[in-house]
Amino acid sequence: MSHLTSEQISDYLSAASDGGVQRHLAGCAQCRSEVERLDAALRGFRAAIHQWAEAPSPPPAAAGLRNPWWVALAVAAVLLVCVLLSRQAPAPIPAAAPASDAALLNQIDSDAARTVPAPMEPLSQLVSWDPEE
Repeated sequence: MSHLTSEQISDYLSAASDGGVQRHLAGCAQCRSEVERLDAALRGFRAAIHQWAEAPSPPPAAAGLRNPWWVALAVAAVLLVCVLLSRQAPAPIPAAAPASDAALLNQIDSDAARTVPAPMEPLSQLVSWDPEE
């Protein structure tokens, strides 16, 4: 005997099933126990929802915010800190000495004229190599 699918059981529990599911439940103990187990869980969920909905709600404001002078004091403290921080002059940024264009071009020419990068110059002295050969 085949058993009910979860979709058929869901339809039965939501009262959207046909008479064939009820006939099957009358003759199948395994499906009937599964439907009873799910129905009990749904009833428990409904009861918990109703209990939660009927519970008294918590007070609307926290105890620390009931006195408005605490809020005013906090706002005043923040404003005071902002004013004190804005009055401090930022440290001057030292200006770099401008390099002349000619000195900069000379440095570029000397770097470009090297056949070997500067970190490898000691190695090039160990090996005799003539790039023109």
